[in-house]
Amino acid sequence: MNSKKAFTLIELLVVIAIIGILATVSIISLSNARAKSRDAKRAGDMKQVQTALELFFNDNNRYPTATE
Repeated sequence: MNSKKAFTLIELLVVIAIIGILATVSIISLSNARAKSRDAKRAGDMKQVQTALELFFNDNNRYPTATE
């Protein structure tokens, strides 16, 4: 008897579906991580501006004006 060992169409479709689901979940989590990273960068930039204004105030006893 000649029996060939091969994957059936159902098995291949199940594996492709699982790979698709895993890829979708990883892309969604990656986009969430990117958003959090951008928010952290914005918060860091605002902290730098705050520090620069405090240093200016300490040196000049006033805050900078719009004409400066």
